[in-house]
Amino acid sequence: MDEMSGFITHYLISGPLLTDFIADKADKNQIRYEQYLRSIVAERNKPAPSDNIKIGDKSELGLPWEYYYPGSGFVNIIQFSVTPKKVELLAATGLVAHEDVEIRAILWTYTAVDVWLGDQKICSVTEPVYKPIKKKEIKLALKEGYNALLIRMQNLAVRDTRNIFGIQLLEHREKVAPALPDAEHSEPFLALDHWLSGIEMKGNRISFPADAPCKVYLTYDDASNDKDCVEVSGKSYADVKSDMVMAVVYGEIQHKKMIRKIELLQNKKPVYRQSASSDEIRRTMFEELSLMGAEPAFQPLRFGLFYVLARWHLGKKAVHDEAHINQALEQIERREDCSDFFLAGLLRLMQSFSLPAALSAKAEQTILNYRYWMTEDGSDGMCFWSENHALMFYICAFMAGNQYPAKIFPRSGRTGLQVSEVAKDRIRQWLTDIEEYGFEEFLSADYMCVTLGALLNVVDYMEDEESERAIRLIDLMLKSFACHTFRGSIIAPQARIYRSVILPFTQSAQALIHLLNPGTPVGNSEWMAFLMNSKYRMPHHYASLMNGPLEMEYQTGNAWVKLEKQQDYMLTSVQSPRYDEKLSFWENISFDDSADIESNFYIKSFNERFHGTSRFEPGVQGYQQHMWYAALDNDTVVFTNHPGEMADDGGMRPGYWYGNGIMPAIKQQGNLLGVIYDIGEDHPIAFTHLFFPAGKFDSVSKDGQWLFGQKDGGYVAIWCSDVMVPHNDRLIDCEYRAYGTRMAYICQCGSTEEFESLGHFRDYCQTLSPAFDHSKLKLSASNGYTLASIRSENKTQYV
Repeated sequence: MDEMSGFITHYLISGPLLTDFIADKADKNQIRYEQYLRSIVAERNKPAPSDNIKIGDKSELGLPWEYYYPGSGFVNIIQFSVTPKKVELLAATGLVAHEDVEIRAILWTYTAVDVWLGDQKICSVTEPVYKPIKKKEIKLALKEGYNALLIRMQNLAVRDTRNIFGIQLLEHREKVAPALPDAEHSEPFLALDHWLSGIEMKGNRISFPADAPCKVYLTYDDASNDKDCVEVSGKSYADVKSDMVMAVVYGEIQHKKMIRKIELLQNKKPVYRQSASSDEIRRTMFEELSLMGAEPAFQPLRFGLFYVLARWHLGKKAVHDEAHINQALEQIERREDCSDFFLAGLLRLMQSFSLPAALSAKAEQTILNYRYWMTEDGSDGMCFWSENHALMFYICAFMAGNQYPAKIFPRSGRTGLQVSEVAKDRIRQWLTDIEEYGFEEFLSADYMCVTLGALLNVVDYMEDEESERAIRLIDLMLKSFACHTFRGSIIAPQARIYRSVILPFTQSAQALIHLLNPGTPVGNSEWMAFLMNSKYRMPHHYASLMNGPLEMEYQTGNAWVKLEKQQDYMLTSVQSPRYDEKLSFWENISFDDSADIESNFYIKSFNERFHGTSRFEPGVQGYQQHMWYAALDNDTVVFTNHPGEMADDGGMRPGYWYGNGIMPAIKQQGNLLGVIYDIGEDHPIAFTHLFFPAGKFDSVSKDGQWLFGQKDGGYVAIWCSDVMVPHNDRLIDCEYRAYGTRMAYICQCGSTEEFESLGHFRDYCQTLSPAFDHSKLKLSASNGYTLASIRSENKTQYV
């Protein structure tokens, strides 16, 4: 059991079992359709799982019972499902009570869950949700001795799927002890779990606890890597290889591997090309893409079609190119989520090259029968409404209609010419919206590469008016990236982000920065294949914005972004709430029954509901929004967030390091920034944490409530109102947690130009004397800085 939170951490599970799930009922509103699927996916009144549980034996699902590892407090079986499926999972745990006792507890879940205490059902959540997490109080009437808890989980899998539940004890923890069924066979797993959690690391040396409960091994990248595998049983330490970026320590019990991954962040460093020109970099990047999937043996690749596109533009065909094209056709035909990406690549390929006859016929039928919008006939799990997807669907429909102008597209009943005309109007609406409000998925160094691909198809295959507008928007995108580039990598608050946030030079858009400026770290992305024959020309003059001081603030979507960039540091953020003089917002119309559901503004409102708002306000449910950064180098960044899950790399949106479960209040004044978190009682994660990678700094020190870092000529200091507790998970010496539901941080940046030495910087920070009133949620400093947090609600964030 987790001592800080009271969550039960150890379970046996069977599953997940996934089966196809689709309803004949159609709905022109995709979010409402998926809500309907969630309402019917769970079978009600199913009996409790059998309590005759043995590790390795099969449950009623036909899948074996296994020890769940790692146990963070949630059973978290996150997965991405490209087509709708039903998910079923069984779980079992137990509590040993020292005496008869009744304990209040909470079930947290996104799924449909039934819970039995012994043979008595004590809780049912009948319908899953996408967000936010559900909270249900339960009472555990425990008898002295062992008490079995049995759980049945059911859910709808569609795209990123939150197969998560957890049970949290609110009281009397000292009167119970956790236990597992099949205790004899569970014990070795518990022992190995405890041993793995005791691993420590300093620099490139891993230290192992004594008395490993079984043979244990060290390897790299993946537990299946036998080439680099060495047994470390009985060893007290091992030095990891300095050229490796992931160490893997594992033991095996009853043919089941339990694996602890340790990311060697100190070994992850940017790579530069020596004395390469822009033209040379462009050629090299395209050559690199063309090599993907060109091996003698066929290996399915998600973006295999894009690599075919790169090869064919270079006049290099490979033996399995038709197989890659056929794979993409099958993905499009199944209408998998993101199949619009592959369709955009296919249509681009067909503009320049002829397909073999059999593939050409299959492509025609696939393109004609595709579902180009959620109001057309059919049911599937495709996401239509994000900023990048919306334009992608629009331009695909435009290009498909032009490809087959006289053919009937059966899902809309329109001719190709009509399909193209409808799509042209939607594209114009999309362009107008971005021109007026700016990008909603602003500065997203992953998603904006997708938007780039869609815009390049507009540039190259539409008439001059739309083409020129698209060129200007790509220029705007690249100019924004250039402004937020520090020492060659994008350091920016972002509307949507993934775990690459911890190492900015690994983000997809690094490819664009590298094309703009040859002196920046190397990057590449499959979407660069769309540039190969494009008439779009990179605005290399924006490279001058990457270097040198820059202070700016501006609106994009509903967000207000601030940037303070100096030679030796950068501080940047979104303001939460906004307090600028402009203070203008666009309003969500997705709840308006009279709204035009075909309009792009309605779809933009859909996007805000599902993928998170750019109207940043404290207390609002978060998604993938990254709200602030301080940087001393392109691989040395610090930030705080309220994680959406208990442990690193669980796959949630929001995740452990990216996004926020609950948004904080933030205000930046020049090179100082304050943050207040008020998590509340309706979110299970009662801590925030600081990303502070010690191995990336030249020096790190702690003084009271202050933490200091120095690299080259830059300084950064973090103050927290509560105790910052070091915590190690997948990353070691990178994380400090502040436990509770209310806390505040201050970040102060500086440099040798402003302070004679690190000592002078430290002294200045101490004079700030930050103070935080927990009850009034007010943060202040001696230099006149103040920030207050007033909790807001946003009904758009409930799906």
